[in-house]
Amino acid sequence: MPTLSRAQLDALMGNPRPGVVYGPHAPDPGDSLTLTYSELLVRLADTTSNPTGLTEYRIAGGTNVCTASMDTYFYVDGTTGAVGFQEVALNATKPVIGGSGTSDIAANSLFISKIVTGALYIDSIEDLRQFTGNVQTTAIPVGFETADMGGYKWVPRVHARVIGLDSRVTNELAGSDAGTVIPYVVDMGGTATEVTNATISHGATAAVGVRDLEISDGFFYVGEMDEINLVSAKSTAGGLCTVTVILEIL
Repeated sequence: MPTLSRAQLDALMGNPRPGVVYGPHAPDPGDSLTLTYSELLVRLADTTSNPTGLTEYRIAGGTNVCTASMDTYFYVDGTTGAVGFQEVALNATKPVIGGSGTSDIAANSLFISKIVTGALYIDSIEDLRQFTGNVQTTAIPVGFETADMGGYKWVPRVHARVIGLDSRVTNELAGSDAGTVIPYVVDMGGTATEVTNATISHGATAAVGVRDLEISDGFFYVGEMDEINLVSAKSTAGGLCTVTVILEIL
């Protein structure tokens, strides 16, 4: 069975600790005050709604305009599961998780990064993530040339959950249309199940280095003898990317 219920996943994984499972991409300081971040998957402590003591959140990517000449703490709120940005003065005390001060944040929150801004730009970004889960990644070159398009098959030979795909363009895409990569789990009987909400899409003329991280919105199980099939497609041939398959070992 290629999909798992929340209860089945909890039973397989036991009781992992809170933290970041995967994401977001670590952005580089840029030429503005705008922070752009990709999708991320986190587990927050929660003894109210889940008997395992954890609740998982898949969080969409987005942007945040930081205030000039401040320290901004990027975090996931422990109550809502939404991202938050807490600003303090430069070199001021870090907000306390579960504290009662005006700059403190909710109990069970997770810090992602500290962003330091100058007058005009983001000067530095410090990674504050604490990770959880046994995540394994495998990089597979995937092409958009006519002879390349189709299925790229891989047998991971583990019992795992498919988290999603993380792709980087390695040869600029051609033409006027996007290139896509859709992941499937194929069981021993040959039945293919699409890993939903994990389709990579690189736009027309996407340059070398452009990334796309897609985290699935479901629980997709791959067994020791099952395979993962990456199906690429593009109407106007041309281009290459490296797709990293993200698995959490069970």
